Amino acid sequence: MRADLVALLTASVFGHAFLGIPYARPPVDDLRFAPPQPALPFGDIWAPRGKAKKDLPVIIFFYGGAFSAGGTNAPYLIPAEWIQRTQEHIVISFNHRDNIFGYTNAAGQPPDQQNPGLLDARLAIEWVRDNIGSFGGDPTRIGLWGESSGAIIIAYYSYVYRDDPIANSVILDSGNEFIDVLSHDPTHANFTYVASELGCGNLSPTDELACMRQVDASAINDFISTYAAAGHTPPVFFSATVDSTTVFANYTTLAQAGQIARLPALIGSNAQEGVSFLPYDPDSVDQALADQMTAAFFFCPTYQAARARVAAHGGEVPVYRFVYSGNFTNVSPKPWMGAYHGAEMPPVFGTHSLFRGESSELEWATSRAMQDAWVEFVATAGERMVTVEGWDAWREVDGGRVVEFGNGVPARLMDTAEMEEQCRQLGLS
Repeated sequence: MRADLVALLTASVFGHAFLGIPYARPPVDDLRFAPPQPALPFGDIWAPRGKAKKDLPVIIFFYGGAFSAGGTNAPYLIPAEWIQRTQEHIVISFNHRDNIFGYTNAAGQPPDQQNPGLLDARLAIEWVRDNIGSFGGDPTRIGLWGESSGAIIIAYYSYVYRDDPIANSVILDSGNEFIDVLSHDPTHANFTYVASELGCGNLSPTDELACMRQVDASAINDFISTYAAAGHTPPVFFSATVDSTTVFANYTTLAQAGQIARLPALIGSNAQEGVSFLPYDPDSVDQALADQMTAAFFFCPTYQAARARVAAHGGEVPVYRFVYSGNFTNVSPKPWMGAYHGAEMPPVFGTHSLFRGESSELEWATSRAMQDAWVEFVATAGERMVTVEGWDAWREVDGGRVVEFGNGVPARLMDTAEMEEQCRQLGLS
């Protein structure tokens, strides 16, 4: 996968989308599976034309995909409408290495280089810091926003670069460090199996890695995709691994010790996340099981992540929480789907009307409320959230307001005490 800034969309006063900007050298040949190397420096060729606004807040978006797939090309992840409407911020999205290329876990790889995809993220953020001023952005107001595994990447990042996070804030959307989608493969069996199937078997770890660097990248992708589609067992799975450098084993302990960046956080999940992970039935869903999955894999870890950040810094750093509950027919065509995993992306990006029909007025209003909240949060580093009246930051581990988006009204305060008590009873807080 190319390591580039695929869509840097400035406020429409510029009238430009800057596409395909490289932040790293292509990860080919000896750079495959290796840490990223910076691209060549850029000149002023990046200066905006016309009467450009300056010092705009910047949001860097990290897409999801369980560390295995994803990218910036999906039409519903293009923020043109959002930028057009606000005229007051910049959105950046970038491709990074996923699957075996980003989370290699090979025996021949140095222990601190098993997760090059996470290192891609740091290099991209450094590029934005160094160059965004030429596009009208404020390098002191860079917010990191991720969805699903993209949010997990940001959560990990908050511990790794706690003394120099570059960013001024983080938005963790349906993902955080307490959601375990790690690859637990201490014998490096997945990489060795793929290597053996592609002509690199029965080699030493060093030679195995060198051999795999010469295999056509499409052949590697095709083999992994075909294997997964056929439902073979055991599964071949490549995700982030604990290396004590980019991913740690016990985030609760680290948070309790304050070993996390002092970054204001906006943390949330969706009301029906669990339906996305059950077998599809066009007519119905096992609602009880879906609710259990929503709580265990999303709501409770999100609650835990919020409490951990409040406790880490004694309530001195603002933490806000939200739940997305929109159930709009052009995004969720079956009523039981509700606010499934990822359903909030079209409203925030402003692409909901591009799905399966026209958007309702509530949908447009919910979209505007979420967009404004995201921008205000990054612009002020969480110092104020006046887009929703009464939305106060959490300053104590068991106190604070939660805002719900899209449930009958664009935004309102909600009571999550009962759900939080269930989390405590399950030991998930």
